[in-house]
Amino acid sequence: MSVRSPIAITVLALAACASPAPEAPLPETPQAAVPAAGGRDDAAKPATTVAERAQWFTALAWPGRCERAFAVTRSGDDGGLEIHDLADGSSIALVRCAPGAYQPTSVVMHFRRERPRATARLLALPYYRSPYGEEIIRATAPKITGETRWLADQQSLVVLSLSRQSADCGVWTRYSLAGGKPEITGLATRLPCPEGADMPVGVNGGDPPPGWRVVQPD
Repeated sequence: MSVRSPIAITVLALAACASPAPEAPLPETPQAAVPAAGGRDDAAKPATTVAERAQWFTALAWPGRCERAFAVTRSGDDGGLEIHDLADGSSIALVRCAPGAYQPTSVVMHFRRERPRATARLLALPYYRSPYGEEIIRATAPKITGETRWLADQQSLVVLSLSRQSADCGVWTRYSLAGGKPEITGLATRLPCPEGADMPVGVNGGDPPPGWRVVQPD
């Protein structure tokens, strides 16, 4: 029978406390969907199912109010989630909360795959909005409103926040998310909104809609 000294037992106990408990394995990273007919590459977003989203929610724990909003507004089996890897080895999760009346709301999470639960954090993005379609207002918030697009080559996120349902005016913003540090790298507006409805615009690559005025962020 082996007998351990009190010192050895204490050392083993401290080592056990210092070793973090293993985390559950992450779900597989969503793969890009097949682009729609006609070459619209904005349709080729990483696709997740509702079941896969539930696994990622367990791992990253984004705000419960976002998950509840998704649960009561979702349609079909679209999980409303994109996972993108950054150059420094960390990752970004773009999480859809609700579709909204004419544009969705989302949150952005930053995490490291090797320790997702311990490293996951909600990003608060500086942003400009125009709730009445007349002027822009600067704010910082964890929830973003507008259509999103990920630019993998630039490690950047584009957000098109519309001022009205006709989708012809509002605020376009491009963020660098390198290293999980949001920074505005492009800002453009079409404000005030025209009196009559004009041609609708969408998120198309890393440039603002044609004719929108480039603005220098504060």
